[in-house]
Amino acid sequence: MGQKPSHHAPDLDIKLGTYFIIHDCSGKAIQIDSQNYQKITVWDRHAGDNQQWYIQQSGKGYMFKNKQHGYYLGMSLSDDSPFPVCATPYPCSWVVMKQDQLAIGDGCPRIVACDEIKSRVLSLDSGVLSIGENGDKVRATRYYASADESWRLERLSDETGEELPKQYQIERAQLQRDLAEKVQELLRKDRKLARRGEELARKDADITMLKADLHTKDRGIRSRDQEIVTKQQELARKEQELAMKDREILAKMEEIAELKSLKPRKSIIQRLLRMEAEVRSKSGRSRTSSVAPPISVSYGSEFDFRSEQLELRSQYSEDDQEDPVLDDSEMAALYARAEKLENRLSKASTTI
Repeated sequence: MGQKPSHHAPDLDIKLGTYFIIHDCSGKAIQIDSQNYQKITVWDRHAGDNQQWYIQQSGKGYMFKNKQHGYYLGMSLSDDSPFPVCATPYPCSWVVMKQDQLAIGDGCPRIVACDEIKSRVLSLDSGVLSIGENGDKVRATRYYASADESWRLERLSDETGEELPKQYQIERAQLQRDLAEKVQELLRKDRKLARRGEELARKDADITMLKADLHTKDRGIRSRDQEIVTKQQELARKEQELAMKDREILAKMEEIAELKSLKPRKSIIQRLLRMEAEVRSKSGRSRTSSVAPPISVSYGSEFDFRSEQLELRSQYSEDDQEDPVLDDSEMAALYARAEKLENRLSKASTTI
């Protein structure tokens, strides 16, 4: 009597996970009482585990399992209607329906009933003067479409709290241990890789320094190579100069040999003595003593100054008191010098 006709369909699209069950009008959350683990009340939200519920699939309906105690949301039939909603260790299925079938999202108002015809629905048992005080109870009553029967689901996480079979639990524990070992191994390898990275960084720095040093040495080598090339060129020039000197010496030696083979000319010897006397008097480097007058010189196949006791101060030191003794090479040199001196003085005389 007085029950509203059903025009709500079960909501089969609720995503399983962890939720608050919130009274839509008062904003209070359904919880298990902190003193009596079978008592269901509403309280201000405080995010405690006793206010969080796993929504699990149960056919076309859902089960509400408390996160803290592991008890299910159920109802006691020991009392007369309205039946008190309680926490029980035995699963109990509920049908969740949207009040507005066109509403979208988890936060829309819903009806939580024990069956599709809403023979009993969750209803807040508030006082006459207020709706939803801390500690108010929740009961299963007939559906009257009142504000006490409107609830919202506020999603917290994907955790469903479903227990796996024993074998699955063993395998899961083993997998978790294996995963932990792999994680530790990865951490060790990461640390090893980090050390290798540091070593590589140090080696890269060393390589950079070595490259810079090598570049500096290359510049030095190139500079030394250039110096060597310059020295080689200079050496080549010196060798050319030495070759020219060698040729000059060879020519002089040939000239001396040729002069030694010639007979001396008396006029050249006399003029040589005269010219050297003039050179000494003009240069001022000689002493006051004069050169002896030219004397007759007999000549044959070689020069012979020793028999005449000539004083040749231009060739020997003034301290020498003895007559010079000339060998063939000195005679040849004297002859060559006489010709050169004659040529030079003749040129000077013509210029004057």
